[in-house]
Amino acid sequence: MKSVNLPFFVELGEAIHRVTSLNRNIDVPEAFIPFYDLKIKLQQLKRGSGGPLKSANHDLDGLIKELDAFDHRNFRDADGNFKFPEKGTQDYTIGSIISSSERLKTVLIADLRTSSAFHVTNSGIFDTNSLVNSARNSLSEQALSVFGEDILQEFDASGKCLAFSLPTASGFHAMRAAERVLKKYLMKFKNEAEVRKLKTWHALIAKLESVEGEMKPPSELISLFKQIKDVYRNPIIHPDRNLSPDEALILFHSAIAALSRCACEMERDVDGLAKNSLGKIFGIPPGPLEARLAKETK
Repeated sequence: MKSVNLPFFVELGEAIHRVTSLNRNIDVPEAFIPFYDLKIKLQQLKRGSGGPLKSANHDLDGLIKELDAFDHRNFRDADGNFKFPEKGTQDYTIGSIISSSERLKTVLIADLRTSSAFHVTNSGIFDTNSLVNSARNSLSEQALSVFGEDILQEFDASGKCLAFSLPTASGFHAMRAAERVLKKYLMKFKNEAEVRKLKTWHALIAKLESVEGEMKPPSELISLFKQIKDVYRNPIIHPDRNLSPDEALILFHSAIAALSRCACEMERDVDGLAKNSLGKIFGIPPGPLEARLAKETK
């Protein structure tokens, strides 16, 4: 998917208008600036700056060739270096270029009328541009620093689908991101091989609930994952169940809460480890993470 550069079409329209408004009997030097500007804009259009074209391609190529020939005939020497013609120089092709520009304008308008263009409205409090290009920025700073690109890309995909009114797809990607975070968080308490054997959300959450002692995860975080599983994840795996836009928006908010809270818990352990290293010097009791590491090394 590629966004359409709307200001480009305004500039292209102005360039075409300047050429089609010229007097066909003007001297060559007076045509240089409007012709050159139009050629640059048409080359940008050809490279895809304005989006794909259908019927206008033939006229576009023809006009670019005419403008190129005019430029080389009147403003280039034998070595291709720029030269400025004397005032009063005439060129019969000026009229032809003006006519070709008028024809391209007509065909281009017809092309654009049959092109699909949409105005994407905001979803809740989220800005459309942010959802399409960087939904991850709605997460906490901790989440952006703790989670890998695979998780953040899933969340970006969820935001993009939400922006383009694809609620079920948005929910699907949000749950993929949440599941990866759930596994990553669980690996702080269980070894990776053990976690990878758990194939369902029910098993993952049950294993998280089994953690005891000072390291026990917050009950509200577990409840949040349960809510996502029971209300959205389990029902949506059935092909006859689709999310509404409001449900997708709620799930998106829930995913933000779950991911951001998990990141805070994971970063808190890291902070705790750093503090506890100094704690050994100052006699401060070890925290949950250091206690676990000490236990595992025995």
